[in-house]
Amino acid sequence: MLPRFHDLYYSCAIEKSYVLFLLISFEFIVKKSVSLICIAMSATSYRNCPPASLIKQLAAMVYDSLLVFAVLFLATAIALIFNFLIFDRGEAIEPSPFFTLYLLLSLFTFYAWFWHKSGQTLGMRAWKIRIVSEFGGNPSWGTSYLRLMFALLSLVCFGLGYFWRLFKPYTWHDRLSQTSIIDVSSLTRAGKEADTGTV
Repeated sequence: MLPRFHDLYYSCAIEKSYVLFLLISFEFIVKKSVSLICIAMSATSYRNCPPASLIKQLAAMVYDSLLVFAVLFLATAIALIFNFLIFDRGEAIEPSPFFTLYLLLSLFTFYAWFWHKSGQTLGMRAWKIRIVSEFGGNPSWGTSYLRLMFALLSLVCFGLGYFWRLFKPYTWHDRLSQTSIIDVSSLTRAGKEADTGTV
């Protein structure tokens, strides 16, 4: 009697696990399908958007610089706390390649998070521009970090990678990371006109 009860118990447990696995798989497939549909719809809506001008891109960078200073300040504060708790040192952190790399990684993560999440930083939202991948959706984390590394290269080369936009509809880091900055002001105006028309 006891072995049969155990067999029944394990059989029910296996069946429940199998059903749970099917439900989780189904939920994942549905979410992935909805995500792909949203990407396809956004790609269609952004297809007719022109490339953002260099002036708008630089203006968005100036706007974001306020947030960049805040991010670097927070990263430095965290490093100071870590330095005090781990190494029992209350003095200022001496400049080093590791600390520079840490600040650079913090800055890259700030931009990558905004780009991957919504395709826009606050500065880009204010100037009605956004970044899109080659498929028309928000860039992935990897693509965002890659673009930032190439943007740093464009900046180091006396800004030539940025000023390339004056002659071509893309910058160096646009082309190398297969992303683009587009002007979505026309979509914003169309949305406002549609809202006004429905009232």
